[in-house]
Amino acid sequence: NGPGTADFSIVGGGEAGDFVYDRGAPGHIYAGEYSGYISHYQENTGNFRNISIYPRNLSGHGAEDGRYRFQWTAPIAASPHDPNTLYHGANVLFRTTDRGTHWQAISPDLTRNDKTRQKWSGGPITGDNTGVEVYDTIFSVAESPAAAGQIWIGTDDGLVQLTRDGGQNWNNVTPPKLPAWSTVETVEPSRRDAGTAYVVADARRLNDERPYLFRTRDFGKIWQALGNGLPADEHLYVVREDPTDPNLLYVGSERGLYFSRDAGASFQSLRGNLPALNVADIEIKHDDLILGTRRGIWILDDISALRAFTPAIKIEATHLFAPRPAHRFRTDARWDNDPHGHADNAPMGLNITYWLKDKRKDPAPDATPAMLDAGKITLEILDAQGQHVRTLTSVPIPNRYSQDDPDQPQKPAKPELTMDQGLNRIQWDLRYDGATRLEDAKIDAGDPDHGPMALPGVYTLKLTVDGRSTTSQAEILADPRTPVSADELRQNVNFSLQARSALNRLTADITAVRAIRDQAGDLKQRTAGNAAAGNLQKIAAAVIGQCDLLENRMHNPDAKVVYDVLAGRDGGAKLYAQIAPLFSDIQSSDYAPTQGQLDQMTENIADLKSVEDGLAGLRSGDLARLEADAAALNLPRVIVPLGR
Repeated sequence: NGPGTADFSIVGGGEAGDFVYDRGAPGHIYAGEYSGYISHYQENTGNFRNISIYPRNLSGHGAEDGRYRFQWTAPIAASPHDPNTLYHGANVLFRTTDRGTHWQAISPDLTRNDKTRQKWSGGPITGDNTGVEVYDTIFSVAESPAAAGQIWIGTDDGLVQLTRDGGQNWNNVTPPKLPAWSTVETVEPSRRDAGTAYVVADARRLNDERPYLFRTRDFGKIWQALGNGLPADEHLYVVREDPTDPNLLYVGSERGLYFSRDAGASFQSLRGNLPALNVADIEIKHDDLILGTRRGIWILDDISALRAFTPAIKIEATHLFAPRPAHRFRTDARWDNDPHGHADNAPMGLNITYWLKDKRKDPAPDATPAMLDAGKITLEILDAQGQHVRTLTSVPIPNRYSQDDPDQPQKPAKPELTMDQGLNRIQWDLRYDGATRLEDAKIDAGDPDHGPMALPGVYTLKLTVDGRSTTSQAEILADPRTPVSADELRQNVNFSLQARSALNRLTADITAVRAIRDQAGDLKQRTAGNAAAGNLQKIAAAVIGQCDLLENRMHNPDAKVVYDVLAGRDGGAKLYAQIAPLFSDIQSSDYAPTQGQLDQMTENIADLKSVEDGLAGLRSGDLARLEADAAALNLPRVIVPLGR
């Protein structure tokens, strides 16, 4: 399971307050609540210290009764330059450098300070004064990452203020087109240019749902309104500049997510599978886009393709982006997690993103295999030596078992590659192709469909669309926690591939035996009652008998359910069911194979060789004689599938 309620901890504050991590002391967290409450929590100690600036209980009071005015979600901000510096916004801005033991006001009142809007809240019957009703407050705070002491603040009454000297002097730099009395939800200073900042305002309380987004490049002297491509009736909450590209912006709105590749000149939707949720906050960490909504947390894993998505790529028919490296790792299995209330984990493996300029046509319901093959797209993965590792395709690979299989029912197969117009994102689970299918085979252990994880290293991705291929490089990183050496890991994967090769040989041998038996039976049936075919009838019967014996040595052809193998019918687990668990068991760890596994594999390979010798003897003996008799009677020859 992914993260659930048991994975979360109470770290202070209250039901709706702001919070930040201490950049200089891991495990120290600051969190707020109404009336200016702010706590300092130390992880794994159970200590919650009240470090409020003005710890007075103002419940039931109007805002005018307090020394300071704190909004319910009063902003807390850590300095990007000094890990010991923390800011907290009331109607004035406070700063601490000793984790809240002492606070200093570093500004005058930065709001409109309209006394008529600071009264007791309520009507003649019911009053409600819990903190959210407090107005004329600082609503957003951000110190410029590009200039220490340059602090931007936004208020809930429509002002933007700036100090460039740590609070000694403040200037009102409010954008002229910002609606008066709107809420400045976010001020986002540029990470690279001290003079550049973005402002997002919400004017819903003025019955205005339009998106308000502004940018300055000269410390607030001139502001430019942005928003081309944003819906006219969708107010905004947050804007963030990408840490690696100042021209890449992300905007959270009432019903979704948008991005700009040109510093805000134009926007386009980035919702994907995100529901129509209000995106209240955005963080960019570890090359992931993390969204805070009113109802949860959403993550867009790996935005490297988005960063590389230039206008030039949009005119290409296809484009395969270079993915970020993926770690090879394993997860623990647990039985104590309640699956209800858990979020999904990020898909394991390598995120692969590709661009399709045009939407591909969905295949017709009655499309033939040839038609499906002609319209499909494929992604081939090759190792550093150019050897095939895996092929992903837009055509669903049929499941081994049906939906009504008594042992292992499977849902209808889905394609591994999508064919949507625009950006497509799929995951390679870092695994090799599994073994060749032996349809409907029943085994009591092992999973032949599940290939081993590839070794750490560099791989080539080859995307083919309409006969044209484009390539990119990808890297798999080693699990830093693995207890084994690189050589042991290599032995592990090689053993698994050896087992896969044996399973593939078995499947080819079984397919050959079945083809020989079916055609021998057809010849026998065709010549029934023909006096001239008496010898052919005898040889065909002998061939069929030998095929039955050979197939019964290789697997359990009469098993309809797994219990048929367990019950020992026809001698219990045969060769296929011996190799399959070796193939899967070695994949459960990174360790090299044990001596027991090596010995068992040697024994199985010897048995496989014996079966294949028997098949070769059949083909050179009775099958050759059967074909000779069939040729003499002008009957078709026996065709054995390629590979055996």
